[in-house]
Amino acid sequence: MKYKNGVVRKGSVNYNSEWHDVEWSKELMYGMGVFEQISIDVAAIEPVVTCGIEGVHSTNSLHPKGRAVDFRTSYYSGDQAREIVRRVKAKIDKEFDIILESNHIHFERDLHN
Repeated sequence: MKYKNGVVRKGSVNYNSEWHDVEWSKELMYGMGVFEQISIDVAAIEPVVTCGIEGVHSTNSLHPKGRAVDFRTSYYSGDQAREIVRRVKAKIDKEFDIILESNHIHFERDLHN
């Protein structure tokens, strides 16, 4: 499976794939695979991760723990993004949270610990 980590800096996008299969939890990677397939089915778009473990996050964030990612939404219409979120929620277990934010889709695997 191919992933792109697009870190947006001053209007440009820099891609880094060095840590993906090492730092993300296996459960999150499974969920990302579901997200990817649904994104392709709904919009024929390979998703782009705009934030993984890097960056500044709140104290309780799951990003630094390898259990959360943010997906770019600018490639989707509003209807496509809402449909992707709806289908992913229907397909994965309740331990995942997927939230359509104003400029990204936040996706996490919460293990309640």
